[in-house]
Amino acid sequence: MIKKKMILISSLPVIVTGLILYWLFLKPEKPPTEKPNDAPKVEEFAPMPLPEIEEPKVEPTEEPKEPPSDNEGELTPEQPEAPVEEPSIPATLEEAMEILLKEAGELSQNENWLELVQIAEPIKTFVKAVEVMSTGERPVIPCQGLVPPIPFSAERDETGKLVVSKLSINRFQKLIDALLSLDSAKAAALYTRLEPILDQELHALGYPKNTAFRTTLTKAFTNILETPKLDEEPELVHISLFLYKYRNEQLEELLPLQKFMLRLGLQNREAIRAKLLEIASQLKLYQE
Repeated sequence: MIKKKMILISSLPVIVTGLILYWLFLKPEKPPTEKPNDAPKVEEFAPMPLPEIEEPKVEPTEEPKEPPSDNEGELTPEQPEAPVEEPSIPATLEEAMEILLKEAGELSQNENWLELVQIAEPIKTFVKAVEVMSTGERPVIPCQGLVPPIPFSAERDETGKLVVSKLSINRFQKLIDALLSLDSAKAAALYTRLEPILDQELHALGYPKNTAFRTTLTKAFTNILETPKLDEEPELVHISLFLYKYRNEQLEELLPLQKFMLRLGLQNREAIRAKLLEIASQLKLYQE
């Protein structure tokens, strides 16, 4: 028994050595297992900030149109053509008055104009005034109820000359303001619609049936536009009481209407001239 123990003890170094060699060289390799901490480190880079780009505005797009068919341009019962309403042409003075009163506000909102169309017979008054001016006379009688009963007067200017007074200039200011406030294009359009009645009212004054009111209007415009253009108020000479005449004999020989225009003041004269030229251009008075 002792001998067996001795053999076992003496064999221990050899066995231990064999185990070590087996573990080092002959032990089968296990597949390597990666530990979370053994994973290769990847260097992380912070992303570069992108520039701010303004979001483009998207315009609303039209719905795609269907390709034209062979019947394009032809109306279907579902798509009737909208009728174009033609401006009515009055057949009587009463109808013309209705149109004038209805459309007066479209020509101007000036209170003087709106009052003017409310007088008893604005169309008849207009025709009479134009007829008088076409002969070169002043439209005082047709416009008698529209002008304050203030007599003509004169005053001295800064140089001592006797000229028309501001009070006299203002006598017709409401009528002048009403004229200047009109939309020239719309006034011409309304005139064209009312022209048959204007012809009729002119004939009622005794003019031949073949006389057009447009011709009478052109003569009145011409008389006014041929008033001399002056850079200052013309000098007057006092004759007696409310009677004055122009010191310049050439001015004194002008038509009564033209001398009347001179007494409306320089500023009013030029404004009236410009307005009449606008209306004449719209009506093509001097192009026919």
